[in-house]
Amino acid sequence: MKGEAMTVIQKTVRVPEDHRITLELPGDIPAGDRADITVTVSSASRAASILSLAGALADSETFAGDSVALIRKVRDEW
Repeated sequence: MKGEAMTVIQKTVRVPEDHRITLELPGDIPAGDRADITVTVSSASRAASILSLAGALADSETFAGDSVALIRKVRDEW
């Protein structure tokens, strides 16, 4: 890939009702060039629900005690 130029296009959109997003590329990008497209979806409500699990096992008898010994025990079971 040495010597290849890369163009990065970043666009932030809201997911529409029809779940379709279109992307128009600039005219200076030659037809036939390879385009790798990555879609990253973030949801504040989804992140908040994951954060609500933080500390949920703090009082668990299973996970109490020496964490290194617990990991070794679990690893040895494999």
